[in-house]
Amino acid sequence: ASGDFGGALRRIHRVYRRGMRALVRGLEEHLPSSVEWRRPRGGFATLLRIRDCAVDEPALVARLLARGVRVEPGASYFSEPPSEPCLRISTAVEDEVRLTEACRILGEVVEDLT
Repeated sequence: ASGDFGGALRRIHRVYRRGMRALVRGLEEHLPSSVEWRRPRGGFATLLRIRDCAVDEPALVARLLARGVRVEPGASYFSEPPSEPCLRISTAVEDEVRLTEACRILGEVVEDLT
């Protein structure tokens, strides 16, 4: 079967780009200043560092999951364990509406813990 691989790749890229734009807008709008992050230059995930958090990374991940937000623990993305909780949030499986809502919930949870 022959297909338009380039066209499919462009469509996929548009989907991920829309997701990342929604994530960046949501992070900018909802996260308190205690969260450090950088605007991604590519890909479909970003790392967040939470300063002055009252709980450790596993407890923070569990609190977010209890509120319906799935993130990955960020420590495994560092060669040395970070001194503060870090989270990896991905745009790969959620739509823009859900990403914005996840950022709102993330902001509420972090605000309560910092």
